[in-house]
Amino acid sequence: MQMEVLQKIKSGIYQAIDIAGKSDIWGYFRKIVDTSTQESVPYVICSNCDKIFKFGKGASSSNLKKHVCYKRQISEKTASTTIPKKRKRYKRRLSAESDAEPMMKLSLVSVSEQMHEDVLEHCVRYICRDLQSPAAVNGSGFKELARCLVEVGVKLGTVNFTIEHILPQADTIASRLQSLHVSERETFVDNLRPIIERGMCAGTLNIWTNHKQQRSFAILTVHYIDAEWQLQSQILCTTEVEYCEESAAVMQRTAEHIIAAIEAKFDELNLERDLLEKISFATDQGSNMTRALLNRKSNCNTQLLNTILQHAFDKETLQIYAPHVLDLLRKCQNLSGIFTVEECTTDWREMFDTLHRIRESFSAIKDNLEETGVTQDFNGIERNLLERIINFLEPFKNLTTLLEVEKVPTIQLVLLHMHVLKEKLMKLRNEESNHEMRYIIANCLENIFDAEYMPHTIHKIAAFLWPKYKQMRYLNEAQRAEVYELINRELNEMTENTQTASSNDTPAIGGKMRSSLDDDILSKYEDVHFTAHNQPQSQLTAQIEMYQNACYTESNVLHWWKCHGDEFPLLAKLARTYLCIPATSTASERCFSTANRLLEEQSSSLVVGNLDAILFLHSKLN
Repeated sequence: MQMEVLQKIKSGIYQAIDIAGKSDIWGYFRKIVDTSTQESVPYVICSNCDKIFKFGKGASSSNLKKHVCYKRQISEKTASTTIPKKRKRYKRRLSAESDAEPMMKLSLVSVSEQMHEDVLEHCVRYICRDLQSPAAVNGSGFKELARCLVEVGVKLGTVNFTIEHILPQADTIASRLQSLHVSERETFVDNLRPIIERGMCAGTLNIWTNHKQQRSFAILTVHYIDAEWQLQSQILCTTEVEYCEESAAVMQRTAEHIIAAIEAKFDELNLERDLLEKISFATDQGSNMTRALLNRKSNCNTQLLNTILQHAFDKETLQIYAPHVLDLLRKCQNLSGIFTVEECTTDWREMFDTLHRIRESFSAIKDNLEETGVTQDFNGIERNLLERIINFLEPFKNLTTLLEVEKVPTIQLVLLHMHVLKEKLMKLRNEESNHEMRYIIANCLENIFDAEYMPHTIHKIAAFLWPKYKQMRYLNEAQRAEVYELINRELNEMTENTQTASSNDTPAIGGKMRSSLDDDILSKYEDVHFTAHNQPQSQLTAQIEMYQNACYTESNVLHWWKCHGDEFPLLAKLARTYLCIPATSTASERCFSTANRLLEEQSSSLVVGNLDAILFLHSKLN
């Protein structure tokens, strides 16, 4: 329970405040209150180490006085003759960056230069012996461990001891890791189950393979909107699936392995398998995912953009229709050594960043190469053509960045911003005088809204639920009519379902959405408002008509729905259902690098249960 209280403080649901009590303990502990109501919560927090203690009305302070931080500071205060009678309390910010600060702030003994040198020396030895990054010692987890060890050292004093007597064995840590994982996951799943049952939960599912160790893992994340209209994201589980070489012949078998592994994981979590049917997934376009999830998925939109650019920068196509572009990319490749032309199709963002760096340092690079007499890699890089390629890729880069944000809804952005992307490319094509670049742009335009990349029903409904653009003026009359028909159908189905539960879930962190595309293009599609006329024929019609003419003054979509949900209860329920769906599968993809690092550090010995526990708790603690 203490961990949950600390998480709520860090997320802003609770806050720690100073109080002026008669007891001296309030110089070292802070009271916890509900941020929204300012009502007391039966817990207090140590101002030094963030430890949470249960402390309700009428409770004795004797338990708090046993805490090591309190005893140490009282002892130091008594021993020092230079300390003022009333000690100034240190107002501590609860953040990962400041975890190690309070001990230094409250220390009454200055740290000598020699002590700093000793610590620095051991930090260097630590990263070299254990092959860690220098940044490892700045991680919040390492700081918490170091602080705990210092406190243990203070308690032991001058008693002879070895560090092996203090640090637990790996097996002991793994055992505690599993028990904590089970406890935290059980609480989380109990809160998650009713959300899934109401169909208000989305997910991302991706397969990650370590070919070196020939191991494959499925990572499942869940996303939902809580009672405070904040978007929650959490890794639900990580499970190993049978390793298969990627080939068309085994894709069907791989799909069967994926779904079997996830169903087995649901059994372990005490979640009914049929609940999988109620989760809307955002995944990649792989045929194994398509077969595994059938009709429960929408494509990852950044992968769609990748595929469009993959076609545009196909090496064989460039050789025929854009040889100068291909030659420039090859020269930039030789200059940077970062990407190959073949990799342009799979990691175009790396290519964009490299081209951008070359453009920004164009003159300096040229001067340096001329001084060294090595100009063959630079000759032939036309600055004008380099500029054109960057200008072409920039809208893709901006849109990808916008869609991969995790803390705010993104699914409602897809329909409008894909339309804006198309407009930008059409403008570029019309202004482009280079015939090779015109060909590449035209190639992309043909692919953006063809049959393969047509927007999903989810994108259309979510776009309507974006209050600022709910009139969907970027669509033609027939397209808008189609969306309104979808909305009516969804609302009718919702009203027929009398078993719909209330939407009270656990609280979380939220944020504001910002667009990185041109505001002048977006502004022409903003809503225009008219006074409602004629008596609507039904409650559904009334809600839709009132919503279409409601003013939008919020920059945060979910905050708007929080403020106006009571006015449009059915549409608000629809917003909870759809706005939690991520536009990309980035949430699970970002776990891959963490998983890979853990596997590499542990060779092939890392038990999948420990990997599952570490990734779940890492997601929850962060």
